[in-house]
Amino acid sequence: FAIILLKACSKDSDAPNPFEITVTTSDFSKTMDENPSNGQLIGIVSGSTNEGSVTFSITEQNPAGAFSIDPASGELKVANATLFDF
Repeated sequence: FAIILLKACSKDSDAPNPFEITVTTSDFSKTMDENPSNGQLIGIVSGSTNEGSVTFSITEQNPAGAFSIDPASGELKVANATLFDF
């Protein structure tokens, strides 16, 4: 599950010509085996925008610290393999 947040602002909030920012994402679902390795690539979260660039982050996870995501590429990896010992 990924949440992508976008914040946009300008120097003049009363700008007469507002523009539309579009963010496009796709669902991400992955099944993985027990006992992965630290740093193991789970998959890549994708997203795009018509203005600027997309930055990926994990805002909440349970258990905490289980995953990491590269803010630029969207690569989702195992951050703490001990949390996957079922």
